[in-house]
Amino acid sequence: MAKKKRSKQAAHTAEVLGKIKPEEGSFGLRDFFSDRVNVYIMLALAAGCFLIYGQTYGFNFISIDDSGYVYENAVVTRGLSWDAIKWAFTTYSQANWHPLTWLSYLTDTTFFGPKPGAYHLVNVLFHTANSILLFIILKALTGSTKRSAIVAALFAFHPTHVESVAWIAERKDVLSTLFWFLTTYFYIKYVRAGNDETQDSEGALKQRRIFYIQMVAAMVLGLLAKPMLVTLPFTLLLLDYWPLGRLEKFSVTNIWPLIKEKIPLFLLSAASSVITVIAQKAGGAVVPLEQLPFYARLVNSVIAYAKYAGMMFYPANLGVIYPFERELSVPMLAVSILVIALVSIYSILEIKRKKYLFVGWFWFIGTLVPVIGLVQVGLQSLADRYTYIPFIGLSIAVVWLAAELLKSLDKRILAAAACAVIILFGWLAFKQAARWKDSESLYLHTIAVTKNNGFIEQNLCLHYTNQNRLEEAEVQCKNAAEHNPTYYSSYKLLGVINFKRGNFTEAAMQFMQAIQLKPDDSGTFSDLAKALLLQGKLDEAAQMTEAMASASSDPPPIMKEILYQNYDSLGLSYSSKSEFEKAALYFGKALEIKEDNTDVRSNLGFMLYRAGKKDEGIAQIEESIKRDPAKPELYNMLGTVLADQGKKDEAVKQFEKALELKPDYAPAKNNLVKVQGRK
Repeated sequence: MAKKKRSKQAAHTAEVLGKIKPEEGSFGLRDFFSDRVNVYIMLALAAGCFLIYGQTYGFNFISIDDSGYVYENAVVTRGLSWDAIKWAFTTYSQANWHPLTWLSYLTDTTFFGPKPGAYHLVNVLFHTANSILLFIILKALTGSTKRSAIVAALFAFHPTHVESVAWIAERKDVLSTLFWFLTTYFYIKYVRAGNDETQDSEGALKQRRIFYIQMVAAMVLGLLAKPMLVTLPFTLLLLDYWPLGRLEKFSVTNIWPLIKEKIPLFLLSAASSVITVIAQKAGGAVVPLEQLPFYARLVNSVIAYAKYAGMMFYPANLGVIYPFERELSVPMLAVSILVIALVSIYSILEIKRKKYLFVGWFWFIGTLVPVIGLVQVGLQSLADRYTYIPFIGLSIAVVWLAAELLKSLDKRILAAAACAVIILFGWLAFKQAARWKDSESLYLHTIAVTKNNGFIEQNLCLHYTNQNRLEEAEVQCKNAAEHNPTYYSSYKLLGVINFKRGNFTEAAMQFMQAIQLKPDDSGTFSDLAKALLLQGKLDEAAQMTEAMASASSDPPPIMKEILYQNYDSLGLSYSSKSEFEKAALYFGKALEIKEDNTDVRSNLGFMLYRAGKKDEGIAQIEESIKRDPAKPELYNMLGTVLADQGKKDEAVKQFEKALELKPDYAPAKNNLVKVQGRK
């Protein structure tokens, strides 16, 4: 009875799963690596990746995002610790929740330090592993060595993938894709275990459970690296149709068992999507509909699909950011709709004869959905890094279709043509990677190949400003302000440039423009206050500082430091104008932030004394001495106010105490002579 029951279970499994044809290839890695051709192809892929990307080991960080991810991230620069691990799982820093990516950076820092070369090299290693894994998976799925190798080579060497590899901040791309491929690998093992007729059903089911758990675990890790994996369950359904052959006809009866077995994966995708939206909203990355209407997003999404498809075949004029084009191009929209519609319709009509075309095309369409811009994150219209996974589907469709259409041609000609395309793409990728050597090279190239790129112009302006190349910085900032008049940072930087030049009036005007565009940026209020202070406009500077203070009931530490500096500067400035009450007011506010600062406390005491609040002032000076008895300046100050009150003997004691601590302290010597001369 038990044997009969097992045979029924095996029959049911075979019926649901379908049969894998022998020519579709074995998935045993031992057999795979025993084939020298496979090994040579993998070595060639690895060599090509290092030829293209080995140069990045000598590259620097890029100021866009690399600062937040690595070199200015206080947690990452300290390396691994329990606190850092906890932070990785709880932070929404950089408007993302990707703890595994953070852990990878922390590990790099721990083992290699904060130098950029190691981070670049790890990215290259991940990309190399991804390229080899893709070849292994495709070869095992389809049994075609040549076609699988070409698709893997296109993935490894395509110029649009440079951004994902050469940009340290895009570690999440190459890391998450590694787990995408591992998830797919374990899924195929899970499917094939169900079709293995050499095992009894109980053994097969046990093995399938193990592979299923490994598959789910790999997807969890991938989602912890980047939420791009939310579309992975849909690609597995496509693979069920071709080349796995588990879905002969599209019907609810046939497709439901395949969906049902993937429910845990779909639930993971849904949970990741929710967390991602929360993280991006928390980080202010999601562009509101008021700023970018839905119809504009929809139009851009349609055009972006066509542009991405074009980039597959013509990867030229690649930059780091492509500005969102707000003016509708009707011809471009029409062409985009036509291209998408024609290819989609053709792939559906030819679904039985060209299954690979349907799978490849809708892999491309589907995996772009999370990043196509319907939920707009940032102001880019598209990005090279978003092609990393989608181009796999497009490559499969193109390679398999070309092989079928050109099968009558001499195989040597086809091989030569394929090699020529791969070498050309590799050369273009090498040149593109070279542009990522530093921020300036990348930004200048991007500005040259894009139009009205205010974001990059502003970043280049910042780069020049930090290097005190103020004339070059001013040109870029003015261009940025012209191309994006609503972006406050360009005006703020123009203010900084004028401030550095000593043009405080012009600087103040630029800071005011920035504040009008972004009233909640307290840092600009601080900059404006400093510019006004240096013009002698103390009351206006005080108003700016108070506006900055009122922006938050609980300002972060960096803002408290800025407020402290502003209050202290206001106190000193009002003191120099003999406005003692106002000076005391702002020294008092500074002291509220840093109550242990004895210099501020003594200045407060002296201003209170000069304002007529003598006892209160002396009490503050004495408290300063109590807190820091080794500072001669404090005894000198107390001696000065005591002498002013006619308490000469007490004043002498204070001056002598100051000189005990610092015998060559000139102010105390002079004051002592004056007081003693009065006796």
